[in-house]
Amino acid sequence: MAWWTDIIFFRRRFEEIKTQENGSNLFVRLFCVFRRTFYDNFIDTLHNVLVVATYAYFGANITIFFFQGSLSRNFISIVETFSEPYLGALGIYIVVNEIRRRRGKNVHPHFSTAFATSWMILLLVSTVLVYLGDTYHFNTVYRTIVTNSFAAFIIRLGFILGRTPP
Repeated sequence: MAWWTDIIFFRRRFEEIKTQENGSNLFVRLFCVFRRTFYDNFIDTLHNVLVVATYAYFGANITIFFFQGSLSRNFISIVETFSEPYLGALGIYIVVNEIRRRRGKNVHPHFSTAFATSWMILLLVSTVLVYLGDTYHFNTVYRTIVTNSFAAFIIRLGFILGRTPP
């Protein structure tokens, strides 16, 4: 694992440079504040960004399904376009949660369970409305909901199975 030694040496070199600076330069102080905020707390910052992004995308899917008749096709296309990056963000979210758990952070697994359950409820409701209703049809909006619901369920199931003892 030679890549992480470069990171350690880079950090050590940065600390040496920082101690040599007198700190009077505004740019140096701003850089140090930026570093402390984002670099030292990168995992927590990434976690917060991913939580907001995944829940916003979930809300966007709910909105486009129930209001697809009144929304512009461009908005619906944008939400459909972000389906695959969203699935990647879910995978990164799982990795970030595991890193946070190993670092001793308080990770709440019930948020992940509620999230996967919410997707499955949306899938159930949308399926019933597509089969029984005249307003909703099999289209790309429904296909996006099916894809994302099963992906959230499979990722959550994999996380649960990874935690079970052998």
